[in-house]
Amino acid sequence: MREGAAADSEDTLSFAARTGVRPMIGKYPLERVNEAYERVMSDKAGFRVVLVM
Repeated sequence: MREGAAADSEDTLSFAARTGVRPMIGKYPLERVNEAYERVMSDKAGFRVVLVM
């Protein structure tokens, strides 16, 4: 299997859709961008951080 091939991404998304897998994200309003950045840089986020506008 080729690493990073488009078919791999398609298979992964298909699996997630079939099984209900969802990402773990932390949402921060844009006004709290500094707090979100600090959590990421200090490895305290634990998952993805998303800024909401």
